[in-house]
Amino acid sequence: MRRRSAGLFLLALAFRLFFALPPASPEADAADHLRLAQGLRSGDGYLDTAGHPTGFRPPLYPLFLALTGPDVPVAVIAQSVLGAANCLLTVALASRWLAGPAPWLAGLLLAIDPVHAAASSRLLSEVLYQTLFLLSLLALDPRRSPRRAPVSGLLSGLSLLVRTAALPVLLVMLAAWVRREAPRLKAALLFLAGAALAVSPWLLRNAVVLGAPVLSTQGGITLYSSYRPPEGKIFGVLVADDEVRNAQAGGEVAADRQLTRAAVRLAAAHPWRTLRLAVLKVAFLWIPIDWEIRQPPGSLSPVYLFALPLAIWSLATRRRQFHPVPLLLVVLTLFSAVVYGSPRLRLPYDPLVYVLAAGPLAASLRRPLSWLWAAVCLALALTGDLPRLAARAVARALGWW
Repeated sequence: MRRRSAGLFLLALAFRLFFALPPASPEADAADHLRLAQGLRSGDGYLDTAGHPTGFRPPLYPLFLALTGPDVPVAVIAQSVLGAANCLLTVALASRWLAGPAPWLAGLLLAIDPVHAAASSRLLSEVLYQTLFLLSLLALDPRRSPRRAPVSGLLSGLSLLVRTAALPVLLVMLAAWVRREAPRLKAALLFLAGAALAVSPWLLRNAVVLGAPVLSTQGGITLYSSYRPPEGKIFGVLVADDEVRNAQAGGEVAADRQLTRAAVRLAAAHPWRTLRLAVLKVAFLWIPIDWEIRQPPGSLSPVYLFALPLAIWSLATRRRQFHPVPLLLVVLTLFSAVVYGSPRLRLPYDPLVYVLAAGPLAASLRRPLSWLWAAVCLALALTGDLPRLAARAVARALGWW
């Protein structure tokens, strides 16, 4: 067991370091994370580019970067180690429900995924969030004891301080504790206490310096941009139209609330466009093409493509009972349809896809069809822009693009 764990860890680490070193210069979100980390490290505080206190981005990832120096090579090496450790956490999670080689196959899929390997080279929050997310899931005690509830809550709360889009996940985790055997109420309250302990200092800080106990002020513009995307179809870009500029003149908190209301009005005023955008957002979430991590953008993710139909088959044949993994994927899909669809939103949850895929994969390892499908996925990954152009052509034919 130890040799197998060490081998998987070293394989994943080597794969990630191959992509991570030498690191590229941070840009866009990564550059802003680095700027915030430099402010924390120098003692200037958590400030925006104008020198004012900000709550636009949650604080834990910039704090993580500050602890590394902030030094870009040190940070990407640390993320590579975390990413490799996440493969072992995936094995541990899969072992809850699978036996034999299946848990190790789930970890192996994550280890050799080139998108996850490339994520370690970017100063983005996905790798750190994935670690906290997997640990919070592992804290769900299969023996149905409430003793781990505050630990699970603490980890879920820390996850919110990495990315506020984790709020639906926290609610699913709370539902999982509520469904546990007696004492359900005690377990749920302990979970909430742990989560509150994690987020309270940040909420208190924002109440003092921003005037409101908000987790983040990024939600409003993200939601608004998803209902008024550039060219009506491009996600991942925050718009800067007159509505946004007028809202930002009133400060972060006021802008966040005004843009949230504006997004709701847009969604209600144009229901058919809202439905089309919801389909596009879900497609951006689940399509096996990465638009945001690897270079050049629009590259096929061959490992994820290989695992996706196996995971769907696993879901289709699963007994109809409460289970946190399928429920998490359903909630994530609904969240993306309403708020935002992105490969970066899905990336930390890919281990769940690989856990679901590992069972059918282990059962079909000796079948030629599995190896043929693997060869097809690899061949498609080598065709360059062809998968992206094909997906765009299909979307245009259906009137979604």
